[in-house]
Amino acid sequence: MRKEKTSPVPALDKGMKILELLSRNHDFLTMSQIAQTLGYKVSEIQRMVEYLSQKEYIRKNNQKGFYISSKFYALTSRVDIYQILINRASPLMNDFALESQESIQLSVLSDRELRLLVHTEGTRHLRISIKPGMYNSVHTVSGRLLIAYLDDSEQEKFELSDEDHKSLEELKKDYDNQGYWMGESPCFQGIYKLTALISLSDMEESAALTCSFILPQGQKLDEYSSNLLKIFLKTQKLIQEIL
Repeated sequence: MRKEKTSPVPALDKGMKILELLSRNHDFLTMSQIAQTLGYKVSEIQRMVEYLSQKEYIRKNNQKGFYISSKFYALTSRVDIYQILINRASPLMNDFALESQESIQLSVLSDRELRLLVHTEGTRHLRISIKPGMYNSVHTVSGRLLIAYLDDSEQEKFELSDEDHKSLEELKKDYDNQGYWMGESPCFQGIYKLTALISLSDMEESAALTCSFILPQGQKLDEYSSNLLKIFLKTQKLIQEIL
C-alpha cells in the first residue's frame, strides 16, 4: 500500500490522485477499481470518493461506476495551460535571446498543425523572425520532433508517408541519444535549428523549444553551436523546472 507520510496534506493528495485517475479514464470505475489502481484499500479512499461525489466533482452511474462530472470539466477549462506556459517561459526565453543574441520559439501541436505560441527575437544584426501562428507541422523541425514522440495511433492523423516515418524514427533515435536535435532547416538552406522537448506538467503532451539561427560569417558551425547549445539547454531546464 502507498504511504501518506511523504505528503503534508494526505487527504488532498488522495483526492487529487482520484480526480487525475478518473480524468484520464474513459470508462466508469468502481470504488474497488479506483482503490486497486491507486494502491489503496477501499476503506482508505471511501470517504474521499463520497466527498467528491457529494460536491459533484465526480458522479456515479447505476452500476456504481464513478466518472468525472461536467462541473469538474467546467472548472478545469478555465485554466489555459498554453497561457501559463507562455507567461512562465517568456522571461526565460528573453534571457536566452539576450545572452545568445539568437531567436527562440516555443510551439505545440494543435490537431494536425503546429501552433507557434511565442517567438522571442534575438539581437543579432542578421537574425530569424517567425510570426506566431499555425504552420504545417510535418514541414517544420518543431512539428516533426513533437510528432515523433506521439503514439502510433496519434500519428495516423498526419497522413505520413513511409519516408516520413523513417525520418521521424531517425530523429527520435538521435534525440534519445543526445537530449536535443540540431540540423539544417528542411525548408531553407543556411538556416539551422536547435530543438528540444518540454513536458507540460502531468499532461501527456509536450512543447518544442527551438532556436533558429544563421551561422555568423567567419564562424565554424561546431564551435558556434557548442556554445549556443549550453545556453539553450540551460534555458530548457529552467523552463521545465517552473512548469
